[in-house]
Amino acid sequence: METLIADGVLGELRYNEALNSYDGYLTLSGDQVEISLSLDECADLGAFLESAREFAQGVEERTRLAQVYAAQSLLELQNSEWASDGEVVTETEFISRMRLTSILLYPDHSFELYYDDGDLFWGHTIVVVADDTQDFTVADIAG
Repeated sequence: METLIADGVLGELRYNEALNSYDGYLTLSGDQVEISLSLDECADLGAFLESAREFAQGVEERTRLAQVYAAQSLLELQNSEWASDGEVVTETEFISRMRLTSILLYPDHSFELYYDDGDLFWGHTIVVVADDTQDFTVADIAG
């Protein structure tokens, strides 16, 4: 297993033996976002790297769509159970407060996006999961 992969799109990826992944950072809209490529179930690293490059090139649009999905899935929960002093948050505000912090990619093309919640859920992480067809299946809070 290579310790370091230098990639023109994905940047520098270091092998993480404890997690069996390659980890690095992408710069998106001026922010550093962690990216991890899970090697569990990976039969072809070259093909996985190619799909990860394709993902990275379209990540801004995927992030926008994931934010909309999260807002539609979690807005009612935020306003009914997590709102501070009865403050109602709009979908637009919900989306604007989310900040992508990390991406976890799997060889089957599924992925997870992790967002700072902008204190919508008192500092918990918002997680958006997509299946192997890259359709969003879950938006939840963690941590």
